[in-house]
Amino acid sequence: MHSKQKLSWVSLKLVFSSIYDLIKQYRRYFIVAFAVIILQQLIDLAANYTFKEIIDALISQPGQVIKQVFEWGGLWALCYFAISGLEYFNSRWIVKVEIKIGYYLALRVYQKLIGLSLGYHEKENTGAKLTKIDNGCESVRRIIDRILWDFGPTVLKVIFSFVFLMFIDWRVAFTFLIIIPVFFWLTLKMNASVYGLRRTIRSKNEKVYGKFGQAIYNVKTVQAYVQEEREMNESKKGFWSLIRTQFRYIKILFSYNFWRYNIVGVGMALVIGLGLYLASLKEITPGELVLFINISFSTYFQLYALTRIFDDIMEAKVGVERILKILNSDAEIGDSENAKKIDIKGFIEFKNVYFDYDGEKVLHGINFKIKPGEVVAIVGHSGGGKTTLAKLLYRYFDVKKGQILIDGIDLRELDLNKYRSQLGIVSQDIDIFNDTVKSNIAYGKPHTSLKKIIEASKVANAHEFIQNLKKKYDTVVGERGVKLSGGQRQRVGIARAILIEPKILVLDEATSSLDAESEKLIQHAIKQVIRNRTTIIIAHRLSTVKNADRIIVLDKGRIIEVGTHAQLIRKRGAYAKLVNLQISGYLS
Repeated sequence: MHSKQKLSWVSLKLVFSSIYDLIKQYRRYFIVAFAVIILQQLIDLAANYTFKEIIDALISQPGQVIKQVFEWGGLWALCYFAISGLEYFNSRWIVKVEIKIGYYLALRVYQKLIGLSLGYHEKENTGAKLTKIDNGCESVRRIIDRILWDFGPTVLKVIFSFVFLMFIDWRVAFTFLIIIPVFFWLTLKMNASVYGLRRTIRSKNEKVYGKFGQAIYNVKTVQAYVQEEREMNESKKGFWSLIRTQFRYIKILFSYNFWRYNIVGVGMALVIGLGLYLASLKEITPGELVLFINISFSTYFQLYALTRIFDDIMEAKVGVERILKILNSDAEIGDSENAKKIDIKGFIEFKNVYFDYDGEKVLHGINFKIKPGEVVAIVGHSGGGKTTLAKLLYRYFDVKKGQILIDGIDLRELDLNKYRSQLGIVSQDIDIFNDTVKSNIAYGKPHTSLKKIIEASKVANAHEFIQNLKKKYDTVVGERGVKLSGGQRQRVGIARAILIEPKILVLDEATSSLDAESEKLIQHAIKQVIRNRTTIIIAHRLSTVKNADRIIVLDKGRIIEVGTHAQLIRKRGAYAKLVNLQISGYLS
């Protein structure tokens, strides 16, 4: 148990140091806040002392209204007016600090998340990530709130009260101090007992709400397959598991709270008993007795608040750890020390490339070259590694072995932002934002003129349907483009890629989920787009790839055939079989 208690103090220190690292640019605000808190505590002690003088003056001359009483009374009132004014100033000051830090931290975490590699985002669902961010930022805000509103004032009050009592009577001061070590020992013991449960509760909470997010995100599928009841039942199971853990947690928490309340009662009894004894011996005045009781009562009350603060900080520590885990996550994909910023021509070479994902081998010894302006198609069965090639080319991941060369330079030596700004990608699932059509097309070049947006839309065969929308290019398309059809979303995606004028274009299953009419429009748009630029076409539908300069056939992560459409048909190998299966209707 000793090690667990030691761990709690170490954890508390780590929490404070971590919070400081996160918000140290705001430290001057904290200095001002604590300076005001110190002043408030000193004035509060002065007010208590003036009240003691009033009582002693009244008892020493009963029935007389004396000048001294009015003077001390006026000073007492002045003290509390000063405390009230300082409280007003500090309340506004602290709230402003909390608001600033809250927004700063949320933006910092968001900036980190969007900079992390695709590998990080594929390991966790969106709902869980958003819950983690929300809980983590709220935990940091709660700790700051506790430090400024409770922890700082309480620690200062305990210290100042003890020192003040020492000047009045050292026996009362040490009696006042007796219960504090016992009180903190109980608090440490409690936190060591429930810390694991706090982590479990937070983890289960993220899992449950992550499940919510997935169901809502895929609500069309849930409703189409009539799985509402199943989703509800799974959520109920998650909640009941969470509730049982929370019940165990509060049982332990309230048991320790019972003993802590009683410790405070013992402390008050000791101070009052000693004070009455000393007063009966006339070693202290009645005013001093009231002073001891007032200070002990208010300090012990805040002492209990201090341990609640400790409880909250240790509970919030779990959320802070999650925020720190995100902020300290290795981006995996980043720029080398002397990354090259070059205007690429579009020469691509995969040189003995190997890649595995979560221990599963995906690509084995991939070798091919693509000349600038050449159109190369990559085909094969699902799971063969086609899309992985595109992800490697975009440098969402780095190869495990081998090299990808762009214009003869290792991809890892290029400046990532500069390189990606010269690539365009159109995938099967186009990412559409809940914004206007215009903004979605111009996402890669947000300050582009409407004229250029329209030109790109015409090339992508998107202009006509956009003109038929209610607000044309200013139409808001809904979350993930729910107001657009699949073909319309694809054409918006193609227009987006065209607008940035990429040197390398990747079309990853761009027509696989479309009907015949939509596919025809997309095919026509693709013919316009691929002119004079290096293009990689990944497709199941072989009608999309037959006009490519070369076709690469992948199977189980290996290249098994390379050639033109005519050459591969004559060869009667894997590609010819794929064509025959598609013609026969067995492969869509």
